[in-house]
Amino acid sequence: CYWAIMTLTTVGYGDVSAQNNQQRVLGIIAMICGALIFAYGVSQIVNIVEDMRAESKSFKTRMDKFNSYMAHRNLPHDLRGDIREFLHNIRRRQRSTIKDEDYLLAQVDGVDSSEKLMRASSSFFQAPTCHD
Repeated sequence: CYWAIMTLTTVGYGDVSAQNNQQRVLGIIAMICGALIFAYGVSQIVNIVEDMRAESKSFKTRMDKFNSYMAHRNLPHDLRGDIREFLHNIRRRQRSTIKDEDYLLAQVDGVDSSEKLMRASSSFFQAPTCHD
């Protein structure tokens, strides 16, 4: 069992090995704990990378749906290209707008970000009034 755990956790055999059963049990526990900690760290890194790619993955999924729909409707290839280009332009514009907004909000000192957003959006959402 000790040899199998040592092999599976890729700890290796090294110069120093367990001499009795208590050392073997302690070694097995330490190797399993080490493998679990390593696996947790790797899973966290994978989650971070996956979160960074979520928007891109969502966009590709939407593009696949558009492509399938356009093929199903037998749209002309030049129109398909125009639609794809339009969708890519919308995506680029949304990305640049968010980056510009973050930069601009960071330039204003002493005001909370949510308060800045509320001030900026309040004039947009106010209904126009009619005066006689």
